[in-house]
Amino acid sequence: MIIVSNGFSHFHLKAAAAEVQRNGNLATLLAGAYPTEGLKSFLQKIGLASHPKILRLLSREEPDLVGKVNPAFLPEALAQLGIFLRRFENLPIKSFNDWIIRLSFKWYGNWAARQIARKYSSAKVYHYRAGYGGRSVQVAKELGMVALCDHSIIHPDLLDYFVEHQGQWPEPGHSGSIDLLWRYIKSDIEQADHVVVNSDFVKESFLHMGWDKNIVHALYWGIDDSFIQSLPEIGFGQENDINEVSTFVFAGYFGASKLCSGFYCLR
Repeated sequence: MIIVSNGFSHFHLKAAAAEVQRNGNLATLLAGAYPTEGLKSFLQKIGLASHPKILRLLSREEPDLVGKVNPAFLPEALAQLGIFLRRFENLPIKSFNDWIIRLSFKWYGNWAARQIARKYSSAKVYHYRAGYGGRSVQVAKELGMVALCDHSIIHPDLLDYFVEHQGQWPEPGHSGSIDLLWRYIKSDIEQADHVVVNSDFVKESFLHMGWDKNIVHALYWGIDDSFIQSLPEIGFGQENDINEVSTFVFAGYFGASKLCSGFYCLR
């Protein structure tokens, strides 16, 4: 049996849990905020079910995971506070925001550790998202589980370096600065027995930092159907008004790290 720990609102680990469930091997999906039946009923009664932010929460529901999701709402609420404060870029509170988000990660990891020890100690694999493991990874390994960490961006030691140097690689083993939050995420990755990343480029960044190629595995994501359905229909070869402008589509958080990679840098 496999425990999948989704952390806060990350769709691909939820999809992985659903696939494991369809194969009959899922022990549970540990998650942040999740639309349980009780929550949906409550939101309907108070008239908030159609609010845009509530709809985003409700969209997390996965029909194949009914009865298998174990949610933790409060740690994610704390993380959302830290994310909200990021909007105030002119205030010198980045370290404070990072501290808040890191605290939410630790809170979630401690909660997950209790769930594993009490309810799911017979599972064989613990698949967790980088940053959200914490104490739960230690507990899982003490119980004999294989710890599989899921990480979706380049190695934390290289993240700031790539942004600061326009996507250029440092010398092997060398890295740039790393902030409070990413130091914590890095330590969480280093707890794993194996790491799964979402591209050969990300795997290369781990090998660049001295990781064993036999424990870092690249697995490309598919494209979510709902994302495809939201795109406008444009026929093959069809002209459009901005055909002379390079257009990039990003799904998820947009920041400096998405402007620079080993292949291109937008200025």
